[in-house]
Amino acid sequence: MQHHPVPGSNTGNALWGPDWPAARALWRLDPEVVHLNHGSFGAVPIPVLEEQERWRQRVEANPTGFFERDLPRLLEPVRERVAGFVGADAAALVLLPNVTTAMAAVLASTALAPGDEVL
Repeated sequence: MQHHPVPGSNTGNALWGPDWPAARALWRLDPEVVHLNHGSFGAVPIPVLEEQERWRQRVEANPTGFFERDLPRLLEPVRERVAGFVGADAAALVLLPNVTTAMAAVLASTALAPGDEVL
């Protein structure tokens, strides 16, 4: 990986505005590296990392109870909120871990014929 200094990394950034240092401080990214790929290997903000750790501790305290009892109950309001946001029926909405898995599920359950296009 090639390291490049980030122009304005310690001051305001003309492209993103004067609050750039405060926004940048939310990530643990190396300030001396320009990070352009947040799709495949994107970092998450520090508050998200801290929340992830709280959830990991909850899972580790009782994995069977969490996955068998707690998680289905906890995901129901999430499904309802996402369904409302995208205009779908919550009972027909499936939550998957990432876009690749979701696309594979859609493609595996869709009969495609020569000339069909997936957009």
